[in-house]
Amino acid sequence: MITEDNKYLNLFENIAKENNINFEYYFKSNVGRAILKERKILISKPINRNRLFIALHEIGHIIIGDIKPRYKEEYLAEQYAISKMREIKIPISKKARDRSKRFIAYSIQKAIHRGLKKIDSKTKGYIKTKYPNTAKGKIRFI
Repeated sequence: MITEDNKYLNLFENIAKENNINFEYYFKSNVGRAILKERKILISKPINRNRLFIALHEIGHIIIGDIKPRYKEEYLAEQYAISKMREIKIPISKKARDRSKRFIAYSIQKAIHRGLKKIDSKTKGYIKTKYPNTAKGKIRFI
């Protein structure tokens, strides 16, 4: 019998195997890390749809590869996770969508702090809301 927990776990493991990605259930909280050179991700066990979303985001990093500026890489990994969730017909919670947009806004803020002058319109359109830029010495909104 497949429980709800196993459903997400099985979906994730199948997607990881299809893409030849190694994984380790390393964390206890909703975080993940991608190790590009090893095609490996470190994640928490995807036992619910929010953790599955994070795991798919990390798979997205492996598939997309290393892209600069970093905020763009994060945006593309989020887009991969969103498209995969839609493909397997698992709804994305409002909490996950909001977290995703805040995370991209935070990545953009870091890039501005490092000297980024222009944000690409697709990424800016994704976050939609004007988030205050907390980067040192900046007072405009992104």
